[in-house]
Amino acid sequence: MDNLILVNKTHSIDIDYVPLDLVACDKDLTARRRYGAYLRKEPFEMVMKLRNAAKESNYDIYVSSGFRSGAEQQRIYARFRDQYIASLKERYPSIGMEKIIEEAEILTKLKVAKPGQSEHQTGLAMDIACFFNGNYDEDISNIDEVEWMHENAHKYGFILRYPKGSEEITGYRFEPWHYRYIGEEYATDFVKTGLTFEDYHSKILRLE
Repeated sequence: MDNLILVNKTHSIDIDYVPLDLVACDKDLTARRRYGAYLRKEPFEMVMKLRNAAKESNYDIYVSSGFRSGAEQQRIYARFRDQYIASLKERYPSIGMEKIIEEAEILTKLKVAKPGQSEHQTGLAMDIACFFNGNYDEDISNIDEVEWMHENAHKYGFILRYPKGSEEITGYRFEPWHYRYIGEEYATDFVKTGLTFEDYHSKILRLE
C-alpha cells in the first residue's frame, strides 16, 4: 500500500485488508496497554528514530495504538455507538429510539471511523501517548511533547492528521495524538503548506 494513500469517510479500503509487513513495536516503545502495537516496517523504523531523537531532548514518546483490523475497528465503533445510545436515552427519555440511534451515529462518526475508513488499518497511523509527571496520559494536548512533535515529527515522515479547526474537511475533531506516516520528503513539504492531508492530497499531489 502506498504511503500517500488517502483513507477517510469518502475513501475506504477493504475491511479485510491487512498489511504484509507489520512489525511489533518494542515494549519500551509502546505505552502501558494490555496489547502490543503494530506498524508497517517503514514507519516502525522511523518512529524508533523519532523516539530516540525525542529522548535526546528529555521527552518520552510512546505508541499507544497502531494497526487495527477492520474487525477490531467495527467493535470499537459499535462500543462507542452503544455508549452514546445509552447516554442519550438517559438524558432524553422522551425522544424516540429512531432519533436517538440517528444522533448516536452522528456523534460516533465524529470520534470513531467506520471499518475500512480508519487510517489505523493501513498500518501507517499511530496514536501517541506520554507519561506526564510519572502518570500515563493519552490526553496530550497540553504538554511539551506535543510542541516537540509539532516541530519535529515531519523530519521522520509523520504528520499531524487531524489538526485543530479542520473538522469540516477531515471529518474528525482535533486529535493531537494521531500521527500519520507519509514519508520524510512528503511530510517536510506538507508542513510548509498548512493544508489538511485531504487538501494536500488533491491540490498538491493531485491524486484521486
